[in-house]
Amino acid sequence: SDRSGSSKSSEIHSKSSPMTIQHIPSLPNAQRAAAILRRIHSEFQRIIHCRGWNVLSITEMCCCGDGIDHSHFCRNSNAYNSNSNKSTKTSKAKTAIHRKNPSKRRSTKIMPDNVLGYNLTSFSRGRNTPSNGKRNAIHLRLRRPRTHDFYSYEEIAGTMCHELAHCEVGPHNARFYKVMEEIEGQYAVFL
Repeated sequence: SDRSGSSKSSEIHSKSSPMTIQHIPSLPNAQRAAAILRRIHSEFQRIIHCRGWNVLSITEMCCCGDGIDHSHFCRNSNAYNSNSNKSTKTSKAKTAIHRKNPSKRRSTKIMPDNVLGYNLTSFSRGRNTPSNGKRNAIHLRLRRPRTHDFYSYEEIAGTMCHELAHCEVGPHNARFYKVMEEIEGQYAVFL
């Protein structure tokens, strides 16, 4: 739980890592969700840094929507291109229009129930951009659809390993699974 008593739902952690961590504050046990995301950030930050990836955010996703709907971080519809890598085989994601601010419309990802996470990758241009201009926004399903009961931490951490592998390899091929195994190994050592 947050000992500072802050009610901010969007948090930016450490000066060396301006990564946004965002849970969905309107769901039950919101502080537990925030704590899980902070732990994910803490435990995976070293891997992200060592591999030179530019992960902008880690947000909670739910059958109700995704965490960036609850943040000031990404309300601009041009913030991300939709080169999305899903963690399981699925049909196309449903898309709803975000209308909190009608002048700034953004497509909201509402994933099928069997998708445990996705890595939304965008590309920036310029000579001094990290990771070859790739920017990643990782969305993790912390709760079971409709009941909102939490998945085990081990399941969530496994999904994070999977989504981080998409920072390097898009399709689910042999190279992808090799990278994912390397990340799981690094996670076991760093933890």
